[in-house]
Amino acid sequence: MAEILQKLDRNTIETGGFHGIEQKRLIVNSQYGPRMGVKKGTWEGVGNLVYLADSWFGNGVATGLHPHKFIDVLTFVVEGTLDHEGSLEHGTTLQALDFQVQKSGKEGFLHNEINKEQPTTRMLQLWLLPEQQEATANLECIKQPKEQ
Repeated sequence: MAEILQKLDRNTIETGGFHGIEQKRLIVNSQYGPRMGVKKGTWEGVGNLVYLADSWFGNGVATGLHPHKFIDVLTFVVEGTLDHEGSLEHGTTLQALDFQVQKSGKEGFLHNEINKEQPTTRMLQLWLLPEQQEATANLECIKQPKEQ
């Protein structure tokens, strides 16, 4: 039997959001992701990928301090800057094209993402179930080299 190819089309999903953040939630797993704001066309998940959101933060907009546990959070800043606060490397600033990986492990972490400077910051965020659960939380930032 042939498999049917499915297409996840961000243009068919309504824009929602919270705390002033405009967002398209493309993938939200009902067991791991936030159900509030899920729109028609959002997928339940793909393998270990349980959340995928395309978000726009206006100037001064923040997610608010919130927890994650038993999940890895990958954040990619598409444009603008995003400040990271919380229990892992408080005070980190991500520029456009920077990538951040937060592994919550069994202990979890608290964080807040804030656009403190730009008219608009665009962020893509993915949540993944780790293949192996680590004991402690950690954070790694991959920064783009600055132009000379």
